[in-house]
Amino acid sequence: LKWVIKLFPLFLVTLFVTGVMSLLQSILPLDLANGGIIRPPFIEQRVATLVTLKLVLLAIFQWPVGYILRNKNSSFKFKLCLISLLIGFIFLSLSNFLLYGYLLILLAFIPLTISLCIFLPSASDSIIKSSPIKYQGTAIALYSQCFGISSLTIPWMAGKLIDNFDTAFHLWLIVSLICLALVPISKDIK
Repeated sequence: LKWVIKLFPLFLVTLFVTGVMSLLQSILPLDLANGGIIRPPFIEQRVATLVTLKLVLLAIFQWPVGYILRNKNSSFKFKLCLISLLIGFIFLSLSNFLLYGYLLILLAFIPLTISLCIFLPSASDSIIKSSPIKYQGTAIALYSQCFGISSLTIPWMAGKLIDNFDTAFHLWLIVSLICLALVPISKDIK
């Protein structure tokens, strides 16, 4: 049981980042289609183009980011991941207040994509390195459950928030604050 407690910071960050992944796939397109506080709604074709661009950036950044960070410790990687997410969500929040807010959305895609490129390989590696050999299977299983839990809960909660406020501004603001709160926890990830 001690090894599970030791992995708690990693599981917490994993729940959050996998929730962010769900938000970027489900809620971001909805936010773009609905528009922001001032930002006008996007037509369906523009939403599809932006989502495609996000996926292309993921393919472009995956190898260089992994290569650059390959020798850095896990604590540094997770801190950088959370700070990159924070920057991206600040841009998404601010995009709500601009008529041409899509420019900030395009800018937000860069740190958001980089953060996912950092997280995905780093989390798996950290789980393996931080758990005792005889419990690595269980540790990976618990790590995998984070994806399921966040996929089932986060989009639903985010949808309720958007229903209450008519824009995703409050959601991106809350997610930014959670990023900020998790940065100090990242130092405990080995």
